[in-house]
Amino acid sequence: MGEEEDPQFTPLDLVCGRESVLSCVSSSTVGVQIKLELLQRKFWMAMQQILNCFLIDNNGFILVSKRPAETGKFFGAVDGSVMTQLINTGMFRRVTMYDYQAMCKVPYHHHSGARPLLSPIYAFLAAVKWLISDFLIFLLEFNMSSFWHSDNLADGEYTRVQPPHST
Repeated sequence: MGEEEDPQFTPLDLVCGRESVLSCVSSSTVGVQIKLELLQRKFWMAMQQILNCFLIDNNGFILVSKRPAETGKFFGAVDGSVMTQLINTGMFRRVTMYDYQAMCKVPYHHHSGARPLLSPIYAFLAAVKWLISDFLIFLLEFNMSSFWHSDNLADGEYTRVQPPHST
């Protein structure tokens, strides 16, 4: 369990019944599993040591490199200028990928009912707001039309009535 296994490489190819890849119905998949160390030895036997040679898969990831740390990395991250030339010649095409799991949602700040408890100023302002609104409701409910319209009021005079004299 503590022993690390050698990485393996599995090249696959799709076997189609027709010539067109777009209308291909997969009848089988052919592949072989090769140890990465064996593939590197065979690859470097045919190459000069002064060159930087890479074996790249169809998605642009490095399968074999002189430096083992580069194996498995995207070729554009290792040598961007060569990857740009490969894109310009049509060997690869640029694909934009988005990592939606890494995107953060915009935080929604909702109003908390405990906010007025933080400072006595909030409690004072809430009391003033309540007094003003209560006073306005009182004025609306109070019949103030009599102050503007005096048509339905009776005018009266105060007269002093003298009691009848008894004789």
